[in-house]
Amino acid sequence: MKKIKILNVVFNKELSKSEVPAFRGAVLNLLGDADVIFHNHSDDEKFVYDYPRIQYKVIGKKAALFCLEEGVEKIYSFFNLRNRDIIINGVKSDLVIEQIKANEHLIQAWDKYFNYSISSWLALNEINYAKYRTLDNEDEKIFFLENILRGNILSFGKGLNCMFDREVKVQITVLTKEFTSNFKGVKMHTINAEFRTNVSLPAYLGLGKGVSIGYGIVKTKRNEINQ
Repeated sequence: MKKIKILNVVFNKELSKSEVPAFRGAVLNLLGDADVIFHNHSDDEKFVYDYPRIQYKVIGKKAALFCLEEGVEKIYSFFNLRNRDIIINGVKSDLVIEQIKANEHLIQAWDKYFNYSISSWLALNEINYAKYRTLDNEDEKIFFLENILRGNILSFGKGLNCMFDREVKVQITVLTKEFTSNFKGVKMHTINAEFRTNVSLPAYLGLGKGVSIGYGIVKTKRNEINQ
C-alpha cells in the first residue's frame, strides 16, 4: 500500500476529447524546454516507459490536468507562467484555473470491493484484439478484459512503487459501450465499462494505453461493497 499525492486542476476552457492532444501540445508550447514529466519523452525523443505523473484530460467538458506524486510539485512551473494563452485549432484562449483540488489517496488492496466506471479504455493492442474477436460469447469477452484490466491496475501500482499485500481482484459488471476511436492516427477498439475491484483507486486516474492524453479515465461509482 502507498499514500500518493494528487492534484486536480480544471480550467475554464471547454474542450472535446478529440482536442486533448492539442491541449497537451499547447501546454508544452508554453513551457518551452519542459521537464520530461510533462511529456514522457527523453532528450533523444525516445518514449519514457513510466506511468505518467501529469495527465491531460477533459473533466466536466473542461480542459484539466491530473497530477500525482512528482507531478504535483512539477506543475507549479506551469502555474508560475505569466502568460497562459494557448491556441487550439486556431482559437486563442487564456487558461484560467476554475477549480483546483489537492488531496492524498491510499492505494491499497482491501478485503472489500470498490465500484468504478472507465471510459475510452484502450484495452486491446493488435495481438489481443485479434484474440478478442475470436471469442464466442459475452462471458468469455468479459473474462478476457478482466485479466487485461487487472494487469493495468498492477502496472499502475508498479509504476508508483506500490506493492499490494494481497491478490488484486477485478470484475467487469457492465460493458457499457464498444466503439472505434482515433488514437494518434490509428483506429483503436475503445471500451466504456463499469467494474469493481478490491483496490482503492483515485477518481480521474487513467488506466491502459493513452492515459497521458485522456484515455481510460476511472470514476468512482458507489460506496464500497463488502466481499
